[in-house]
Amino acid sequence: MEVVARRKYGTVELPVFNFSYQVGAEYFGGRFALLPYTTDPSSSVIGRMIGRKLQVRYDPQHAESWFIPDGLIEGCQVEQELSPHLVNFKPIN
Repeated sequence: MEVVARRKYGTVELPVFNFSYQVGAEYFGGRFALLPYTTDPSSSVIGRMIGRKLQVRYDPQHAESWFIPDGLIEGCQVEQELSPHLVNFKPIN
């Protein structure tokens, strides 16, 4: 669980995950958070996510540029760095 935003009335704490992927001989990584949507991401989601395989798409010209195409995981909205106008609670790097 990680604080992803600080607000006037408190903080927003969400489960945040790191992942890695390989393109050719190089490894890359990223981070995403799970935001409540149809379910609340309690700490039990962390155990279910460890070792889970996710689809990650990347730009073949810039393999470090990635995104997770799934909008929901475990009933929670995937928050990732796509655009400051689209995502409010991406993990803080």
